[in-house]
Amino acid sequence: MTSFFEKHFYILCVLGFAFIIGLASAYYFFAFDLINANGDSIARLNISRRTIDSAAPGFAHIGYAWPPIQLILMTPLTMFDSLYRSGLAGLIPSFLSFVLAAIFMYKIGELLWGRFAGFAAFALFVSNPNILYAQATPLSEIFYTASILSTIYFVLRWTRGHSEKFLFLSALSLFGATLSRYDGWFIAILAIISLIIYSLYTFRD
Repeated sequence: MTSFFEKHFYILCVLGFAFIIGLASAYYFFAFDLINANGDSIARLNISRRTIDSAAPGFAHIGYAWPPIQLILMTPLTMFDSLYRSGLAGLIPSFLSFVLAAIFMYKIGELLWGRFAGFAAFALFVSNPNILYAQATPLSEIFYTASILSTIYFVLRWTRGHSEKFLFLSALSLFGATLSRYDGWFIAILAIISLIIYSLYTFRD
């Protein structure tokens, strides 16, 4: 019987490389004190902290400037002063989102054009300086990117066999995108329209 490692060897390689590259770049930006170089990074950390430590703590602080998901993910981590003040409370969710996004980038390329294309797409993604910096900050871009890439992958899987499981997962991923950036609202509308057109064309008989 094929072992789990043998069956998932390539995806585990992608996971490992993404983890190492993301960790190395995160350490670089942390070492040069660049995690909070963007003013929005500090503002997001402060909003998350105020939900648990302020004159009027509560989730009412979340959602008035940016969609809430990144802020919610950071909130438990901002309880620790060292993570909050250093910016690591925001880096950790972004780093994990980076790893997830890299995996889905590989899987999309592999699904459409084969394993070599998957590795090429992965390599281009993890070598992008903008991506590497964003994944080392409290910004929501990388969570949004991971949500969009997972949406694309699950929609593609759904078109291959019309399994309701993949349709549900794509909807869940798209929901995450709408909660991370306002761009996701437009993408959600576009995705719904595209799926309706696809369904009308595919299932018209």
